[in-house]
Amino acid sequence: MGCRPPSLKVACAVAAHPLPRARQYHSMLLSTAAPPEKPVAPVCCAARVGACTRDGSPTLVVDGRGVADGQDVPRQRVAEYVRRSQVLRQIHGNKASRTQRAEIAYLIVTVVVATVVTVLGFAGPSKLAPFLRKELIPGMENTTILEMLFNLAVLLILVLTLLGLIYRYGERANRHFRSVEVLTEFIRDWEDAVALHDAGVATLDHHDLALAGERYKGILGALPPNTDREYRKAKDDAKKKKEHEAGRDRRLPLRLRGELSFGSSSDSSPLHASELAMILQYDTTRLAALQTVSAILGPEYWIVGSFVREAVWDSKQGFKTFSPLREIDVIYFDPHDLRGSSEQMTRERLARVANNLDWSIKNQARMHIPNGHAPYADIAEAISRAPETASTVAVQLDRGTLRVLAPMGLTDLMEMRLRLNPRGDPKVFMRRVTKVERNGRWPGLKIHLPQERTFAHKILGRLRTRQR
Repeated sequence: MGCRPPSLKVACAVAAHPLPRARQYHSMLLSTAAPPEKPVAPVCCAARVGACTRDGSPTLVVDGRGVADGQDVPRQRVAEYVRRSQVLRQIHGNKASRTQRAEIAYLIVTVVVATVVTVLGFAGPSKLAPFLRKELIPGMENTTILEMLFNLAVLLILVLTLLGLIYRYGERANRHFRSVEVLTEFIRDWEDAVALHDAGVATLDHHDLALAGERYKGILGALPPNTDREYRKAKDDAKKKKEHEAGRDRRLPLRLRGELSFGSSSDSSPLHASELAMILQYDTTRLAALQTVSAILGPEYWIVGSFVREAVWDSKQGFKTFSPLREIDVIYFDPHDLRGSSEQMTRERLARVANNLDWSIKNQARMHIPNGHAPYADIAEAISRAPETASTVAVQLDRGTLRVLAPMGLTDLMEMRLRLNPRGDPKVFMRRVTKVERNGRWPGLKIHLPQERTFAHKILGRLRTRQR
C-alpha cells in the first residue's frame, strides 16, 4: 500500500508560520476551525514526512528545527543571550538575598538600641541605679555606668542612622529584586521562542536576533554594576543548583516532539500538537506516567481523559501548578483477549513500578458493551465516542516523541471549549458540565450546550445559585 500524500495546506502551515513575538505566541496557536461532525480516517501531519504507518498514512513528525544549519545561528545567539541573562539573574538574586538579610539585621539592631535609649532616657540613670543595685547588679554604687551606656546607645543610634542613609538597604534590595523580575521576564519570553523554534512551529531569524540583542542591551544598561567575583560565584551557584535539581528530579533528558494523527486537514492540530507536547513536558508527574506506560506496556497503550484535558486547561488558565492526578486512564485495543483479569494484571504491572499513581486500565475492544454502542473497529473509533470533543484525545510517549491520537481534532481542547461530541452521549456530557461548573477551577472555559438543553440548564443554574 502506498503512502497517501499529506495535505499541502496543513503541511505548509507548520513550516511557513512566522515566529510569534514574546508573550503573544499562545494566541497564534488558537484555531477557529470547528470540529468535524464525524471522525474520518486518521491522517498524519507535521513538518517533515517520514515513513508510512501500517494503514498507509504518511508519518510526519513535528520535530527538529526545520531550518538549514546556516540558518540556526540566530537560535544559538538567542540561546546565548538567555544563558547570560540567567547568570545575571543569579547574581542579582544573590545580592537581593544578602541585602535583605542585612536589612533585617539592621532593623533588629536599630529597634533594640532605640528601646535601650528610650528606657534610659525616660527613667533616668538616677532612678535605675537603685533598682539595678538591688535586683541585678549588687556592686553598682553610682550612676556613672548607666550614663556611659546611655551615651554609647545614643552614639550607636547616630551611627545606625548614618549607615541606613549611606547603604539604603531596603532600596538596594528592591532594585535587585526588580532586576530579577526583569531578567526572568526576558528569559521566559525568549525560552518560549527557542522552544517553538526547536519544536518546528516557528523559526528564529536575524530580525528576532536583533530584537533580542537590543532588549538585552537595554536591560544590561539599567542593571546595577557587578564585579568579576560576583560573576564567578553566580556561575558556580548556577552549576550547583543544576546538579542538585538533576539529582533530585530525574526528569526525562529530552524535549518532547509531537507526532499527530487527526481527523480534519483544515484543523490547526499540528501546531496544537507541538503546544500540547510543551505543556506536558513541564509536569514531571505526567511526564513520569507517560514514561512508565511506554517502558512497561509499549506502543499499544495510550493515556486519555483528565490526564490530558485538565493539564491543557490549567496551562491555558495560567496556573503554575497542574491539577493533581486522581486516576490515570490507560486504554488499549485487543479483540482477542476480552478478559477483565487481563486488565487487572496490566494494572498490577504498572503499580509495581509506580505505586504512587492510581491506574485505570480498559480494553476498548470490550467497552462498547457497557457503553451500549456497536463494536468499535479500532482504538481511534473508541476514543471518538467520548461525551465531549475535548476528551477525544489520547497521548503516548515513544522515544522522545509525544504521539497524539485525536480523531476529532485538537481545536476544542486547546481553545478551552467544552462541546458535546456528535457521537457522544448527551446525558453523560451534561453530567460532565455540571461537574466542571461545580469545580469552578477554569473560569475561562467556554461551555457549548446543546440547543434543546440550554434553557433548562439555565433554569437549573439559577436554582442552584439561589440555594447557595
